[in-house]
Amino acid sequence: MSKKDQDKSYFLAFCIEQYKVAKGMDGADVARLFFDSGVASYLSDNFEVLHTQSRQWLMEEIDDMLKLDVKLQMNTSGIDKTGDSLKCLEVTQQNLHLFLPGKIANVAAIIAEKTHCSISEAMQRFYASPTYQQLQQENTKLWHLGAVGLYELYCEV
Repeated sequence: MSKKDQDKSYFLAFCIEQYKVAKGMDGADVARLFFDSGVASYLSDNFEVLHTQSRQWLMEEIDDMLKLDVKLQMNTSGIDKTGDSLKCLEVTQQNLHLFLPGKIANVAAIIAEKTHCSISEAMQRFYASPTYQQLQQENTKLWHLGAVGLYELYCEV
């Protein structure tokens, strides 16, 4: 997989994880929504321009693309809104999404290479897997695993 494809998969995973948190949705549901609606293709096809934009702008752009009719509310309980505190360096359910894009992109790269599929298909497969369902739950501690360990777990299930 080329460096550019890996960057695109990281960016797509970043957008999925950020949207998941912003909208209080499940990551697998967001991934399915993005792939089914064409948002994933749009993000990948326009990576060069979009990856330079702010998180807030990206979320608004995605909302515009999806033409959401229902306002989704973000569950902000337990999240430090000051944004300037590094006093808590532990991984929690509220900050786990920050660690996931790199892991997801790397696992998807392995899946794509091993199964000879596109990175997009590999990401869809991983987001639909029981391994991702467990990974997005902090209490499973799967975020401790590297890409190879996560891939092996993905293959076992």
